Amino acid sequence: FPSISRMRLANSSLLGLLVAAILQTVSSITCFVWTTSTVRRDVKQIVPGRSELACQAVCVNDPSCTAIQITTDGNCVIFGAVTTATFEQCPIPITCQVK
Repeated sequence: FPSISRMRLANSSLLGLLVAAILQTVSSITCFVWTTSTVRRDVKQIVPGRSELACQAVCVNDPSCTAIQITTDGNCVIFGAVTTATFEQCPIPITCQVK
């Protein structure tokens, strides 16, 4: 008979695979295109420690999300509406995924 710890490990592995499959399915419904953007956008939220697929899933579930960016420290930036630059302010080009 398998030990309880092996059964827990198997269950957690299956759960991990299921979550990954769901996230991949959700993010594949909406296209995200890598681009270098000079369009200024509102930052709606910063979600710590998200993978690219998880970040895309957050954006897909938020109708006002227009783009995402994964920072070098692994955070997920959710961008909203396009905004206009204020006087003497130019947007800095960023690499992001536009929805």
